[in-house]
Amino acid sequence: MAAYTDHLEHATIYHRGPDDSDESDGDGGLGNLSRLIVRPPGQSGKAKRGQLCFDAAYETGNLGRADHVTDLEYDLFLRPDTCRPRARFWYNFTVENVKQDQRVIFNIVNLGKEMTLYNTDMTPLVRSTSRQKWQRIPRRLIFYHRSLAHRGRKILSIAFAFDREEDVYQFTAAAPYSYSRCQRHLSVWEKKAQTFAKRESIAQTTQNRRVDLVTIGNFDVKENEPKDENAVKGKPLESKKRVIFIMARAHGGESASSFICQGFLDYMASSSEKAKALRNNIAIQVIPMLNPDGVFLGNQRSDLLGSDLNRCWNRTTTFAHPALVAIKEHLNKLYSEKGIQLDFIIDVHADISHEGVFVRGNTYDDVYRQVAC
Repeated sequence: MAAYTDHLEHATIYHRGPDDSDESDGDGGLGNLSRLIVRPPGQSGKAKRGQLCFDAAYETGNLGRADHVTDLEYDLFLRPDTCRPRARFWYNFTVENVKQDQRVIFNIVNLGKEMTLYNTDMTPLVRSTSRQKWQRIPRRLIFYHRSLAHRGRKILSIAFAFDREEDVYQFTAAAPYSYSRCQRHLSVWEKKAQTFAKRESIAQTTQNRRVDLVTIGNFDVKENEPKDENAVKGKPLESKKRVIFIMARAHGGESASSFICQGFLDYMASSSEKAKALRNNIAIQVIPMLNPDGVFLGNQRSDLLGSDLNRCWNRTTTFAHPALVAIKEHLNKLYSEKGIQLDFIIDVHADISHEGVFVRGNTYDDVYRQVAC
């Protein structure tokens, strides 16, 4: 896979208003820092080299506050999800105006969970303008510990040395995958896959972003497709089109699910014989990004209105959950079609507490169906 080299684009939603002061993180950034120079107490005027400038006012950015402890140490506070103050894990911010060979310690002091992969071998990512490929900060420079200075809270301390003062450095919990990147990929992908796939928008989010539905294959039933095993004796066997429905990125901070979804779409558009067999024999429908607003805003779990889209399928409203309403209507339509057999609904996530790949699913009284799932 090519190195991730997306540029940081400041969106209009984050532009400051005329009444916002230089020291304010204002409503224009929804709580994110916007090029804030962090000076020692009592100092003002033009920023000196080495007085760090923090910025998170861009798509997928998240950093709500930065405090100067000493010239070597800074306390950083994550911005909670919009309308959901307990969701705090995703961070994505830049640092500039650094000094050559300047060494610092960044303390992320308000993580929303204590049991995370930082207890094992996971470390933050960093890159700079002259080195665009993401690199993991070495484990020996990461300290996940309880701090008496922070009321016994568990904090994440990052020791780092800036080696090029002309660079802008970006730190993040995981490689970001933005809504804009998803739209660019789908625009290219649909041209490549136009002979066997189509792309459509099934909903608009609260902030008027597209919720895309990608259909690979078609719903035409072929004569050699498997028959309905539950057909009643004496009645003609009925052919059914087998369908798999896949969703990804219900939570903004789970960018790994978008990389998995992109890889899956690219594979399905490839010349692989297995991909061709899948395209020719089953229909696959994909929602590449279920929560575009949460992704854009840099939320960890919720959308703009604070809803966890993985927890409110049973109480959806057209105003607050337009994507879920559209998907439920679509799935009910598929389920009601006599010529369609909906085999799987797969929801792709990433987890901040568990390693590897695992599957969670429903339980059934039918042991054979349970094994199949």
